[in-house]
Amino acid sequence: MSRNMVWLCLALAPLPMVGQDLPQTYSIAGTVVQSVTRAPLPRTRIHLYDYQHQKVLDSTLTSSSGEFRFSGLTKAKYSLRAEHDVYGSQIFGNKILRAVYGSAVAVGPGLDSENLVFELIPGGVIKGIVRDSDSDPAPRIRLLAYRLTGPLKTAEAAGFAESNDLGAYRFHGLPQGRYIVSATGSPWNADLQVSESLATYPTTYQPGTTNLEQARLIDVAPGIEAQADITMTPVRAVNLTIRVSKFDCSDRNMAFLTSQVGNLDIPATAYRLSARSRPAKDGSEQDCSLYAGSVTPGKYVLNVTSGLAQLAIRTTIEVEEGREVIEVPLTPPATVTGRLTVTGAGINPPMVYLRVEGSPRTFPARVQADGTFRFEGVPAY
Repeated sequence: MSRNMVWLCLALAPLPMVGQDLPQTYSIAGTVVQSVTRAPLPRTRIHLYDYQHQKVLDSTLTSSSGEFRFSGLTKAKYSLRAEHDVYGSQIFGNKILRAVYGSAVAVGPGLDSENLVFELIPGGVIKGIVRDSDSDPAPRIRLLAYRLTGPLKTAEAAGFAESNDLGAYRFHGLPQGRYIVSATGSPWNADLQVSESLATYPTTYQPGTTNLEQARLIDVAPGIEAQADITMTPVRAVNLTIRVSKFDCSDRNMAFLTSQVGNLDIPATAYRLSARSRPAKDGSEQDCSLYAGSVTPGKYVLNVTSGLAQLAIRTTIEVEEGREVIEVPLTPPATVTGRLTVTGAGINPPMVYLRVEGSPRTFPARVQADGTFRFEGVPAY
């Protein structure tokens, strides 16, 4: 009886009708190549993503000729990501190295998704030799490569390197663009010096200047090596004391100097200062003394925070050889007010931000119902 029941169920199961349309499937296929040489790149890991949710759907390795294929796909949009030992992780459709966004691959009737060319962009290289003023190699020099970006001419740190015993350094994997290279450090024999005023190297920009306006802008292109030698000239370091009048400070304050490149704060050289208050000359308030040993002469931004990292002081100072005390008057913080008006349909944003020029530091303020906002305690700068 049970056997007959089974056969009966099978007989009643629906069978596909002749000519009935099955869901149509598609493929994504192509070749991975190096964007400059056009050489195919075998054994590159390719990941297939759902474009809307960025969920990994499948992965594969390219063949010896750099080819890949994903089959059985439904009509939709997809994205591709490649991972390579030399060229790192890149998204299909990238126009520049380290780009966040790429191009979607649309799959469906009449769309060609099987002849893709996935170009992996090689990074550019900046390399060179660091020498001292006697043309000898300068080892253990810290170098930073900064890429100039955006309409505000901001700079982003793109690489760190250190010169070896031959003075050689090398940045690799750099996106295309224009760069500045800075170098800081001390002479190789600095540890043997017995003088209170030690010799040090000021922040130096390629090819060998301490003046940013005279720095060479280095053009970096994919797969190209740019030569950028640097000459370092030693100066005497300054045992620096910064005195801030009418400001009560303690070890709870964070005080530091950062190198300033044009209008940009760049930590090519940074100094942490120790703070101590002392009675003011008139005995009514406290003065603050900030100490830093062996500061390299140059232009810096002094930043002092107070209470929950709130910025209390921000000012530019010039450290000069032979000048060990700098007096900084305390300027009371300012209040900035305004009104936000949005034309057309839309909702006013709940917050606005005041940005310190040349720095990622911002101050938030809440927008009121009538569109007004108010920034309190903004340090003068």
